Amino acid sequence: DRIGVFYYKQIRDGKFGGDVFYTGLSVPQALGRTTEFKDEDDTSFSLQQKRHFFGQAGFYKYLDELSFFHPSLWIKYVPNAPVHINLNVQYQISNKYWAGIGYSTSKNLSLEGGLYLNAFGGTDQRRIKIGYGFGLATSQLSNLFGTNHEINISYFMDTRKKK
Repeated sequence: DRIGVFYYKQIRDGKFGGDVFYTGLSVPQALGRTTEFKDEDDTSFSLQQKRHFFGQAGFYKYLDELSFFHPSLWIKYVPNAPVHINLNVQYQISNKYWAGIGYSTSKNLSLEGGLYLNAFGGTDQRRIKIGYGFGLATSQLSNLFGTNHEINISYFMDTRKKK
């Protein structure tokens, strides 16, 4: 019971020729079902799924063939809850490194960075990506939750058939 749409467009001509714009909208739990539970004593309770609405948009501004600037926006809406907005900016430096910064309406600051491992081996096939992310709550809750750290490793496979 999910629905979503995504639009991706590479701009062909003009000042933004070659750059990419994307946007999307998704609604998990689109039906908003209610599930009833009952125990052996005939005591019952129910859980109601709330629809979550997610929107995103971003733009890849290519500075050259291997470097780009990537601002993005992510919005989450759940009825009877504050709207959550997350703004991010990422910069990829050649095909070797990237760095980014973000901030959200929940008063969370995020920093990220990483590298493509085999970009240093002389090939332009970036197959292994290692990154580090750091999050800091800047609200009054920061004393309760502290910081978070994330290490991620991605491996990209080329599934195209070889000729």
